[in-house]
Order: sequence, then C-alpha cells, then structure tokens
Amino acid sequence: MTKPVSPQDVIPILLEGFTFEGFRMSSVEKILVDTGYDPNLAKALFPDGLAQVAREISVYFDIQMKAELSKLNPEEYRIRDRVKKGVEIRLKFFNPHKESLRNITQYWLKPWSGGIGAKSLWKTSDIIWEWAGDTATDYNRYTKRSLLCGVLASTILYWLQDDSPKHIKTVGFLDRRIENVLQIGKVMGRFKKPA
Repeated sequence: MTKPVSPQDVIPILLEGFTFEGFRMSSVEKILVDTGYDPNLAKALFPDGLAQVAREISVYFDIQMKAELSKLNPEEYRIRDRVKKGVEIRLKFFNPHKESLRNITQYWLKPWSGGIGAKSLWKTSDIIWEWAGDTATDYNRYTKRSLLCGVLASTILYWLQDDSPKHIKTVGFLDRRIENVLQIGKVMGRFKKPA
C-alpha cells in the first residue's frame, strides 16, 4: 500500500522547482507532474491554492528551525544572542533556496496574499521566543513578538539582496536591528503602567 503524500512531503521538491518556474499554482502542478506525481495531486494537497502553499513552506522551515534550536541550550546565551541565534538558524535553512524564496517573498508582499507573510512571521517569532525562554502572557509577550517580526522581515529582505561572502553584511544588519529593538524595549519599559 502506497503511503499517503502530505503537503510537507512535497515542499522540498517545490522549493527546488520554484527557482526556475516561479511561484504560481500552475508551477506547483507542473513541478509535481514533472516529478512523477498524479496531475490532480496539487489541488488535493493544496485546496486553498497558493496561500496554502506559502503557509506550508513557512511551516517547513519552522520545523527545521525548531529541531535545530532544540539541540542548543539557551542558557548558554544572553537574551539578545538567543534571538540572534534563532534568526541565524532560520536564514541557514533559507540559504539553499534563495531564488525560490525571492519569488515567494514577492507573493507575501502582495495585498491579496491575505497576510500570509505576517502570520507566518508571527509563528516563527513565537518559536524563537519560546526557545529563548519567554513565557510571558501579558502585553510583553505581544510586544516582543511584534518587534521580532519586524527584525525577521527586514533581515530577510536584506538577506535576499545580500551577495557578500557568507552573507556577512546580513549578519551586521541583524546585529544593528537587534540593538535597535533592545533600545525600543528599554524606552517602552519606562512607560509600562503598573499592573
């Protein structure tokens, strides 16, 4: 009996194909057919269309990032370095798929994408902060995740344009963005109302 195919099973194949085919639903169908899958599989796996494909791609990288972070002890890092490590690991898994992700990011930025990019960034941010040890349930939780979403978004956009060796410019950009966020956090902390 053939094992059922899940969306996550085909994401690596799609990421390879999007480099050449672009990020379109017709590309999903073509890539899967060219790989030997049934012509109807694309619609069966992704009934919500391209938005679902985009969500599944983000989940794919979240799973890899979470597994990598689980091998590390956050107590060995300062808070700022925990956050930086999470973003760096995310980019590490992005690196082999830069052209595909360039195409996918263009979709995420479209007004009709349904906020897929923002929702995906929030989930990624949540995973990083939970690994970093943040268990807050008050407004602090949302502030930290919102700020990290901004760091992730700007760093990914910078990384897409970075052609420096080992993306060294992106590392510097990430350091500056985290420093900015820490300064914002300090200012906001001064205005925090007593519980």
